[in-house]
This record gives sequence, C-alpha cells and structure tokens, in this order.
Amino acid sequence: MINNTQEIIELSQDITVLYVEDNEQARIEVLEMLKTFFNHIIVAIDGIDGLAKFTQYHIDLIITDIKMPNMDGLSMIEHIRKKNIN
Repeated sequence: MINNTQEIIELSQDITVLYVEDNEQARIEVLEMLKTFFNHIIVAIDGIDGLAKFTQYHIDLIITDIKMPNMDGLSMIEHIRKKNIN
C-alpha cells in the first residue's frame, strides 16, 4: 500500500505519459503539476496529434481532454484501443 505522496512520486518517475489537451493555458498549468510526478511526458494538442504520438512513442498512461477539435479524446482512445488493447 502506498502511504504518502513521496512514495507515489518515486513509483511514477519511470512512467511515460501522453498528455493531450487543446487549451493552451490548461495544458501549461496541468503540465507543471504532472512534472511533479512524471519524468517522461509527451504533449499533444488534439486527438490527431495524440494518436500520432502514441504510435511514435512507448506510452504507459494517457491523460486526455475529451472535447477537442480535429479528433476528440474518446475517438482518439477508440483508435488507440484498435491498435493496442493494453
């Protein structure tokens, strides 16, 4: 069982995160918080960009906005699950 924030930070350092957010201000603010927990963060600006980066990098965790232009987060996840069920 994880008992404190420092333990969570230590366990999450090697996880590669794909963070997808179209709103620039929200992206900047959340990215700063994510940097506390993760050393490897790949940033995408919409679902199409997120899908491309998913195929380009080894991603362990996806954090995505749902409503975005070009391709929403749910459609992006559907495409990803067709390529990689895990």
